[in-house]
Amino acid sequence: MRAQCAILKQWWPVLLLATLSLASCAVKAEGFEDDTCELHTGEQGICRLPSNCAWLRPALRAHEITFKQLVNCGFDREEPIICCRTVVAPPIKAERVGVRAAVKACSMYDGKRSQLSYHIIGGSEADSGDIPFIGALGYKTDTDAFEWACGSSLITPLFLVTAAHCTGTNRGDPVVVRMGTLNLMALVDPAEVQDRPIKKMIVHPMYKTSQKYNDIALLEVESPFQF
Repeated sequence: MRAQCAILKQWWPVLLLATLSLASCAVKAEGFEDDTCELHTGEQGICRLPSNCAWLRPALRAHEITFKQLVNCGFDREEPIICCRTVVAPPIKAERVGVRAAVKACSMYDGKRSQLSYHIIGGSEADSGDIPFIGALGYKTDTDAFEWACGSSLITPLFLVTAAHCTGTNRGDPVVVRMGTLNLMALVDPAEVQDRPIKKMIVHPMYKTSQKYNDIALLEVESPFQF
């Protein structure tokens, strides 16, 4: 088998020469390598020796072209020069310039557990009453205090929307929603805030913890928020 392949490789120019000589193909007189030419399809090509035409053999194997359809530019001594299709390299995708703001912000985080306010990048302090529809999600702890670790947005007096990754965490599920305070770290007067136990959670059915798609959930509280 190797001997046959070696023979075919050795006699490839001869076979092509004989085919081009016998076939009724178009001939471009006095053509030289690297001259422009026209393929049988009318496309512009370039005159090349068969050994320098990367398109030729794959095209013949794929029956994209036949020997009779090859356009002969001329000869280099005894070796034919054919019109070769120019192989266009796929475009190179431009690399993104710069770094996303979120990536920069994450690089500033040292990986240690910090207060919630430290995660806000480029924000400004809100005044009381500016964002009454934002609720904090509280998780049970070993003490009577809650751990505030996620946020939510009120869409009706009984329902809030949050991120699905705020449920089923290593802290468990959120158990309460608090509205009416700007500082979750400070002691508050119970009369100034509204705490509502969470009655039901509905996580997007296609959400997966290993992915970032469909990261949304609906929360229903036991009693409506009052405004």
